[in-house]
Amino acid sequence: MIDAHLRGRYTLPLTEIPTVLRDIAVTLTRYRLYARRPEGAMPDTVKDDNKAATRQLIDIRDAKLTLALPSTSQDVPESGEFRVRARRATFGGHNGMLEKY
Repeated sequence: MIDAHLRGRYTLPLTEIPTVLRDIAVTLTRYRLYARRPEGAMPDTVKDDNKAATRQLIDIRDAKLTLALPSTSQDVPESGEFRVRARRATFGGHNGMLEKY
């Protein structure tokens, strides 16, 4: 969730993790852990903290808050390319085992 909000503004992965992002990660994780408990077991403070952390991420994304890191003014493309390798067909395909029958 944090990466999704930062992706268009900062080059990921970040070289240094600011403490504000660590605090947000802890808050989001705590909320998710409480969400696994039975209904009604989540304290209101956990809900409020989660809303505040989500609001902070939105403010960082919208440039209302800054992480004091170099930001980009344009979308950052995903790095790298995908390479896929497949094994030879065993049963089907050209010269496969099924062609012998």
